[in-house]
Amino acid sequence: MDRRTFIGALSVAGTGEVVGCLGSSDSGGELRGEYTADPATAEFTYECEEADLFEDVFYLMGRASSLVFGNSAVEWHIDMEAGKDLKIGVYNVERASKAGVPSVQLIGPVGAVILDDSSLSSLYAVSTESAGRYVLRIRTREWIAREGWRVLVSWYDETGCTRFTGQE
Repeated sequence: MDRRTFIGALSVAGTGEVVGCLGSSDSGGELRGEYTADPATAEFTYECEEADLFEDVFYLMGRASSLVFGNSAVEWHIDMEAGKDLKIGVYNVERASKAGVPSVQLIGPVGAVILDDSSLSSLYAVSTESAGRYVLRIRTREWIAREGWRVLVSWYDETGCTRFTGQE
């Protein structure tokens, strides 16, 4: 093997290892917070009253550019009781953006995917069937853009309250 072939092989192998390290991640995304929907701390005065859980503004890199520059996914951990409704809204903070709404996924306490959005919706209502930690994960659909997003999460102390989300 001549010197050029050897150096070429080393550079290809090194590039593959660096890209593999940058692109591989066992986590679903950057953890942004942990929250508990606690009926003891929320005062509900009428049926199907909504309680705010959290609001967060975040930026997602495109899937290709996130290999070098940042996350293409973010997530929040939410501790919920069974028999509650969770409302999730995702909105773009860029006024002139043409980016598609990111993909929203909700994973239940035993790891089952409860919500895996393939539409371009920005508002979701999900009922919790079991108590435990739920993972809300939002991923970009874009390849290279950097977009700013806002997520609003609230909950209801009972199920069947989806009339407030427009998803009757």
